[in-house]
Amino acid sequence: MSDNNQQSRFNWGTGLTIVIVLFVCATLSVVVFLVSLDYEMVTEKHYEEATKYQQHIERIEHTAALGDPVEIELLQETNAVEIRFPVEISTANPRGTIELYRPSDSSLDQKLALKVDEQGKQQVSTVNLAKGKWRIKVNWMADSTSFFKERNIFLY
Repeated sequence: MSDNNQQSRFNWGTGLTIVIVLFVCATLSVVVFLVSLDYEMVTEKHYEEATKYQQHIERIEHTAALGDPVEIELLQETNAVEIRFPVEISTANPRGTIELYRPSDSSLDQKLALKVDEQGKQQVSTVNLAKGKWRIKVNWMADSTSFFKERNIFLY
């Protein structure tokens, strides 16, 4: 009879109690873990950063709304990157910068002034640039409107 008595101690009520205790322990463990995470903001000036990002989106939208696209093309035969502006931009005396951004090594990044010729083009030599991936970023302003265009290129 004592053997039957020991079996009856572990019944559905005991199993349910064990499951509930394990669930509470797991929930408390997750809560403790989440509370201990560092959730600092990336920047304390989040409003200013959001405003800058919105301005960046507007520059991209202005560029997309142009009648003819701004083209950034790698010219292998002349070892240059050519940036071609539509007539509506080239006649408006655009001013701005060209950034040569190297994702793998920021020490190779370069920033150049935008100097568009009469045909609405500017060439940037790639002779002294390291082989690999580059991101060409063009920021300019024409007739008090800001624009932005970027393109990835790969130098061999």
